[in-house]
Amino acid sequence: MRLRKNKIFNNLPKSFKNNIDKLLKEALSYDGKKIIVLDDDPTGIQTVHDVPVYTSYDLKDIRDIFLNSSKLTFILTNTRAICINETKRINEVICRRIIEVSREIGIDFEIISRSDSTLRGHYPLETDVLGTTIEQKSDKKVDGEVLTFSFFEAGRYTIGDIHYLENADSLIPLSETEFAKDSIFGYNSSDLRQYIIEKTNGKYRDNDIVSISIKDIRIGGAKRVEEILTTVVGRKKIIVNSANYNDLKVFTLGLLMAEKKGKNFIFRSAASFVKIRAGIKDKNHLKKTDIEKLTNEIKKGFIIVGSYVKKTTTQLNKLLRLKSIYPIEFNVQKILKKSSLKNEIVRCQKEINIGMRKSLTVLYTSRKVLNFRDHQLSGMKISNLISSSLVDIVKEVKYKPDFIIVKGGITSFDILVKALGFKKGLVLGQIMEGVPILVLGKETKFPGIPYIIFPGNVGYEDSLKRIIEVLVTS
Repeated sequence: MRLRKNKIFNNLPKSFKNNIDKLLKEALSYDGKKIIVLDDDPTGIQTVHDVPVYTSYDLKDIRDIFLNSSKLTFILTNTRAICINETKRINEVICRRIIEVSREIGIDFEIISRSDSTLRGHYPLETDVLGTTIEQKSDKKVDGEVLTFSFFEAGRYTIGDIHYLENADSLIPLSETEFAKDSIFGYNSSDLRQYIIEKTNGKYRDNDIVSISIKDIRIGGAKRVEEILTTVVGRKKIIVNSANYNDLKVFTLGLLMAEKKGKNFIFRSAASFVKIRAGIKDKNHLKKTDIEKLTNEIKKGFIIVGSYVKKTTTQLNKLLRLKSIYPIEFNVQKILKKSSLKNEIVRCQKEINIGMRKSLTVLYTSRKVLNFRDHQLSGMKISNLISSSLVDIVKEVKYKPDFIIVKGGITSFDILVKALGFKKGLVLGQIMEGVPILVLGKETKFPGIPYIIFPGNVGYEDSLKRIIEVLVTS
């Protein structure tokens, strides 16, 4: 069911202003907490800039996080690509270490479990583990779990507890999109109340869920948000409705007011809230001249496309029409037989090193999605086999590109860490809405070059093509 965006937005109360930017800035200045984001794939950095990013989390790394000057730090866990037991272990280990170092250094913390704005991921497992670990290993009592899935840069809004995806001038309930049919993390309802009940298998019922409406935010303001949050106990779920950044600013101010009174929360969030909670200022999109400061000139690029969603396929097809592209298709059918897979990987490795001597090389997975039921494989197993194959291919690239673009969350993490050896770096900014750039560190295969992470569910039909045009032809 498509709904007219203007009709819905025009029926909302006017945004609450009343010096919200000034009030929020002042409140954040008194907030001494370290904001640590556990990101289940690398795409959550898509709203921030000049922020440290880690892919390891030993005690030395956690101490470094608490002692560095940045209020906000990301730890990329990649849990969306791994099994339940390992996801539980990773979240518990990181949380315990954060608590230990916080106590040792004397700096308080807040943990945000950042996940997909289209509601896919290990929920409620990750926040359950974080909440339980905090209560068991620290003196904190977790009063509530905040769910804020709006991601405005990609057209995701929560209104009336319904989570929407924007398409042209329409809003579509998420349950009516391909994302809700995900073979691993699918769901039935766009109503976040029903989503919570479904995902918790009925453990949480309607009276265990609190909703902060847009009316609360825009008419009642931060004071109303504070009133609601101060009544929450027993780790109740808290749905945050928001249709623009101003709504999140008002909510965050009310949150800080409630926390000042001793309330404690954990968070399941998309990327927009992270930016506001940490007080990250707006920054213009990066231009070719910004990238050239890293690489001097831009001629040879390497693009890797792993995401299989419809939007990515459309973007890939537009890109492949460019005459300067050297295309290499990895046939995903080959993963079903070990000998065939090995031959396919070797073929692609040879092709890439031919392409990289020329100009723009694109390695992409064939677009036909494997039906895991037909092959007695889980959806996650298939995804990991494909991703590990791409890693094996990229490891053998002999020519340093001027930039790398990777399409897809799981793919971008595996290439970043397993193929290139990334451990720690800085988010430079975004090249377009929701598309961040990391600078590869000295420890990596290609130090100093820009690594562009392009989420599978972000952008328009020509977005991938436009990034290439900005970097190479502008």
